[in-house]
Amino acid sequence: SNQQLGGRLPKGVLAPLINLRALYLHGNALKGPLPDPSHWPRIKGVYLQDNLFEGRLPASVARLTQLQALNVRSNNVSGEVPRGLDRLLELQELDLSFNPQLTGTMPASIRRLTNLQWFRVNGCQIRGPIPKFNKLGKLKVVRLQDNQFSGPLPSFGTKMVSLLEFDAGNNLLDGTLPEDLGDVAKLRSLDLTFNRFTGSIPSKFGLLTNLDWLKLSGNLLTGTLPPELASLKLVQALYLERNLLGGPIPPEYGSLWQLKEFNVEHNTGLCGKSVKLARGQIKSSNTSLEVPCPVDIDSEKEL
Repeated sequence: SNQQLGGRLPKGVLAPLINLRALYLHGNALKGPLPDPSHWPRIKGVYLQDNLFEGRLPASVARLTQLQALNVRSNNVSGEVPRGLDRLLELQELDLSFNPQLTGTMPASIRRLTNLQWFRVNGCQIRGPIPKFNKLGKLKVVRLQDNQFSGPLPSFGTKMVSLLEFDAGNNLLDGTLPEDLGDVAKLRSLDLTFNRFTGSIPSKFGLLTNLDWLKLSGNLLTGTLPPELASLKLVQALYLERNLLGGPIPPEYGSLWQLKEFNVEHNTGLCGKSVKLARGQIKSSNTSLEVPCPVDIDSEKEL
């Protein structure tokens, strides 16, 4: 790996290596079709990332029942995601990211990969629904951003006890934000920017007390900012701009000592007094936020 190798691999040069356990060719300038892994039935790791390989991912990959890592990031892989990946029951890392000609859908049966820890398919052209991950208790990182995934986010459940990062930004997702995302207690980074999510920000997100980054920009979210987010004592950035949020900024947010970036621009319904942050500043279309909130007429009558 990283030997500045270029050109095509000579045909059949790797075929005799029937006992190969790992193939490291990453970080070169190799081109041509991806090597056929069917010659290496006992292989556990295939690392071909950061090359110029092209063409389809060989269907024979699905026969590598001992495979633990498959990484073809940043190549020119094209065609559809092959079926049968769900047979790779030992797989811990699947990285198909930054292959902009890779299309098709992700098979729903991916949920059978109970040993999966790193799942990255960002920067492709994958479409259709996001598969369910709610039974993958070892999953740590999920990167789905910059694709064409559509439909609602699936339920997260209570078994995703290892998940640290979930990024599904810049897709075509819709529906409301799942309440049970608040049960993913170890989550450090959540990015759902530039989709079509509607409804309010769940107050249960306040349970994500290990969160460093919360990015919900560029959606159709409505309602008010939940005061419960003031429980995110480790959060460094809240990106909520370009939604349809309204009401005042909860004064409790002033106690977020780690918060450096708080962007609520282009939420024309925000009103009330600004909140002084301990370390950062609120970025908003109305810098001062000194816009009186509308008076509820029914509430006035009760008074």
